[in-house]
Amino acid sequence: MLDAFLLLGPILELPTINSYAEKMMDKVTGQLLSEIQHSRASFINEALESEIHFAWTIPKVSAKCLWGKALKERVNRSIQKMRYIARIPNSFGYIQQVREEYESLSTALDKYIQVNYNNWFSEIQNGQPFHLDYPVLTVLSDQKLTVNVNHSFFQTLQEARSFSRLDYKIPLRIHSYLELSDQFQLQVSKLFLICDMYNTLHESENDAEWLLMTDNLKLLEEMIQDVRTNITWTSFKLNEIIDDLYIVLRENLNLSRKLLACAKDIRRVFAGWTESNLLWKKKEEVYNLEVFDQKYSSRISEHRARLDSDLSYLYDVVDEIKRLSLLNSTSSIWQRYFRGMKQTISLNLKKFVLASLQELLSYFDDRDGHNHAFVEVHMEVKGKRVVYSPEVDSKDQFSIFNCFRRWEESILSYMKLVYDDVELQEDGSTLLNAKIEEQRGAIARHLEQLKTNLHTFAETLKDFDSIIISDKEAFVDQMLNRSKRERQVCPFLIERFEDMIESLHRQKSKMAESSNFWEWSWIRVNCQPVKVFVDLRVQEILQHSTSAAYELFSKSLKDMEKFVNSMLNDIKSTLESEGDRQLALTKVTQVLEPASRC
Repeated sequence: MLDAFLLLGPILELPTINSYAEKMMDKVTGQLLSEIQHSRASFINEALESEIHFAWTIPKVSAKCLWGKALKERVNRSIQKMRYIARIPNSFGYIQQVREEYESLSTALDKYIQVNYNNWFSEIQNGQPFHLDYPVLTVLSDQKLTVNVNHSFFQTLQEARSFSRLDYKIPLRIHSYLELSDQFQLQVSKLFLICDMYNTLHESENDAEWLLMTDNLKLLEEMIQDVRTNITWTSFKLNEIIDDLYIVLRENLNLSRKLLACAKDIRRVFAGWTESNLLWKKKEEVYNLEVFDQKYSSRISEHRARLDSDLSYLYDVVDEIKRLSLLNSTSSIWQRYFRGMKQTISLNLKKFVLASLQELLSYFDDRDGHNHAFVEVHMEVKGKRVVYSPEVDSKDQFSIFNCFRRWEESILSYMKLVYDDVELQEDGSTLLNAKIEEQRGAIARHLEQLKTNLHTFAETLKDFDSIIISDKEAFVDQMLNRSKRERQVCPFLIERFEDMIESLHRQKSKMAESSNFWEWSWIRVNCQPVKVFVDLRVQEILQHSTSAAYELFSKSLKDMEKFVNSMLNDIKSTLESEGDRQLALTKVTQVLEPASRC
């Protein structure tokens, strides 16, 4: 818009043009006035009331001067064009106010810039001498190494370099240092890098691998100590000293990182042991003990093979650590580290063994009821005895206790993969040994409780011993009061036979109503074989007793018929020969006496 007025300048006095120009100038000068007022407000708020953050690379004093120059330049770009409109009347728009605001702001900015520069110049020119004869490195209260920088001096150098670029005069006493400002800056940057590397290196000071760097660290610590005490900012060949220190520190840091990477690989193997689980069972699935033993034993063997592989890998890593550390096998440092590493491996193996035993007991001794019975055994009749199949405890045959003992011993055998040096055992190893023994005791108590509970449950079948133990003939003889030695017919009562039949049916019903399975903790007893056996035995006894009763009853009837016929013949002959009725009555009484004795 101002460019247009530059072209219309000669004809602005024409009435028609003048009227239009006034309206346009109102808008233009109003905007310009608003811009200048905004710049003044920015100047007041930023320059007079707070510190300038023009750029983080520019010191604060020169930043103020540079900011003032930039603000003035921004306003000048618009005002400069108005200078060419010399014939624009002050009555046009806000030209008069614009000129007054600009002159006021320009004067304030010039003064602001000059005051800041003069104050800085006077402070440097008349200030205390600069001292650089102090060590370039120091140690903080937290034992961190840091650069011993006189921040005031280096800030002064930065200000001087910045003002020099702005074509300001620099105090003479800083000129000699200004020539070295780039060198100072580079030295400070390198020393801060060295401090970061050194502090990073010492973060692994408590690791076992730090011991292996003892010889390497001696030279480094000597150099650091020398720099901390003897090397100042004015020392001869400071650049060479810094470069040498950086090289030695870089070598040690690289070695430390390689050793720590090996240590991380070792910890990763140990973490894998911690996360391993021997038990695999699926939820709600029930296994035959033989199948479960096969799978669990296979898992234990697989983990042993994995442990063998892991141990081989660990010793390969240890060999790599030895190669990196440049130590030989006879070195006392290496022997100490190697013994410590073996103890660490042994300790982690014990942790894995303890976790596996705890896992074993947590699944089998389910006191909280979170797990269900997942191993099934059968209750069977063998040799007229009710037994468990497999047996509960047998030294020579496959049994529940033998499986448990074998699992436990197989897990404990993991510890034998690494020789446990008793002389080097620490409190942690001793504590783990105690916990392992405590866990073994808990397993033994669990097995005893299991044995007791299974025996108690087997006792509940005592009511069926008469059926299970006796054979069918002995059972019928006992129930019918029949002699086992003589198969003689005795007086027989039909009521006794009916009682026997009723008793057998009651026992059969009682067995049928009992549960097919009995559970305790992880064991599920399948009672169906016993139930089937009792059912078949009862049917067999019923059939045999019915047959025996029929046989006995038939024989008794035949014998009675034969005896009665004989007696009738005797009575007939007696009556005919003697005619004695009293004697006939006696004969009849003799016939009836056997029945009365029953």
